Amino acid sequence: MGVHNRNLLSLDFDRITRTEKVYDDHRKFTLRIHYDHAGRPTLWAPSSRLNGVNVTYSPGGHVAGIQRGTMSIRMEYDQNGRITSQIFADGKSWTYTYLEKFDKNDCLSSVTMPNVARTTLETTRSIGYYRNTYRPSEGNASVLQDYSEDGQLMQTTYLGTGRRVMYKYDKLAKLVEILYDTTRVAFSYDETAGMLKVVNLQTEGTTCTIRYRQIGPLIDRQIFRFSEEGMVNARFDYVYDNSFRVTSMQAVINETPLPIDLYRYDDVSGKTEQFGKFGVIYYDINQIITTAVMTHTKHFDAYGRVKEVQYEIFRSLMYWMMVQYDNMGRVVAKELKVGPYANTTRYTYEYDADSQLQVVSINDKPLWHYSYDLNGNLHLLSPGNSARLTPLRYDLRDRITRLGDVQYRMDEDGFLKQRGSEFFEYSSAGLLVKVYNRVSGWSIRYSYDGLGRRVSSRCSPGHHLQFFYADLSSPTRVTHMDTCSPWS
Repeated sequence: MGVHNRNLLSLDFDRITRTEKVYDDHRKFTLRIHYDHAGRPTLWAPSSRLNGVNVTYSPGGHVAGIQRGTMSIRMEYDQNGRITSQIFADGKSWTYTYLEKFDKNDCLSSVTMPNVARTTLETTRSIGYYRNTYRPSEGNASVLQDYSEDGQLMQTTYLGTGRRVMYKYDKLAKLVEILYDTTRVAFSYDETAGMLKVVNLQTEGTTCTIRYRQIGPLIDRQIFRFSEEGMVNARFDYVYDNSFRVTSMQAVINETPLPIDLYRYDDVSGKTEQFGKFGVIYYDINQIITTAVMTHTKHFDAYGRVKEVQYEIFRSLMYWMMVQYDNMGRVVAKELKVGPYANTTRYTYEYDADSQLQVVSINDKPLWHYSYDLNGNLHLLSPGNSARLTPLRYDLRDRITRLGDVQYRMDEDGFLKQRGSEFFEYSSAGLLVKVYNRVSGWSIRYSYDGLGRRVSSRCSPGHHLQFFYADLSSPTRVTHMDTCSPWS
């Protein structure tokens, strides 16, 4: 495979041994794949210290077993190709049975939990659309979702409280509008390339606008503008290399340019070698992140799981953690040390037959105990050194109603409405918009952009926190925050 006249990936296939080898652009061997007579892969063997993966198949062509080091799972199927059992490395197994009961479209029509609570699902057709109906085990809180004949979601309606969200599309089947409560979200696209250009949210007299500027398929600038009082605007500019990777990002928040973040990548592997002020060094599968002040080291085991983590500040070890796993992939022990002069604390974890956490011990002394109901909900725990058992209670829809002395209440749609003296409010889109305490009097309000991301929080004393999202590869990750208070 070549990019910009450079060979980045090479494949060699031996027909006699049915083996494929993968090389990087320096002809360094990285992965070997073996195939059976039917052309199905049976072995992945990397060149690194990571364990290989072996796969076996049933006579019907289904995956019958997966083996990786000491971890394994075996599957059995019925004559219809449906899985009937899974056997794990510790010898425990899950079995599956099927009821020959479907709706007229051969779709799932109900789910019955171990406590006999039953949820039903139904699909009905009408002129120009079809409707999916979800009915929970109790109450009148059905949820309706209407789809066009092309499979586009047209609206979602919660019958419990009357919440409703509507969606509109253009002739090219692109989403152009979302309506709920007093909120309107409009999407506009580039007429030539068809790429998203503007996302504009309007609600209760305020607006939030996101603008994208593209160079070909790449976004080289995104702008956030807010009309709400106290909100600041922001702009993020991006530069790319010949492999379409971001090499620099310039943030300008409230008209103040921030230091440019630089990114550098390894020419062979493509791994990140620098992001901002942080440098990254790779030793086989291990990783070290460094600055002039600190060093963050991660060691991984042969399964790619974190085995050891440590932080050094000015060459003084401030944090160290070691993790151990069993052959089911569960964490069974952890050793932790925080601070240069602290003693090491050892945590051990025990699980029940269903792999649910049952006991947590600290320095070999059992301190936390957990037990579960038939549906897998945590229903009893004993915290710390307390001899008192804390019960948890749930309704038929598996929603928590009590934790010890704290009462929980849900609204008809299943959203948390009350936790003790704290109350919660949501928009019809399911976004948390307000939290308040009737006893202490404090409250927090949240606002969102047109993509459903939280952009600000305001608490009752006047503190204001604003969030920005500049990572194009992970658009829901907060990258920048701006804060102000009445005393600043």
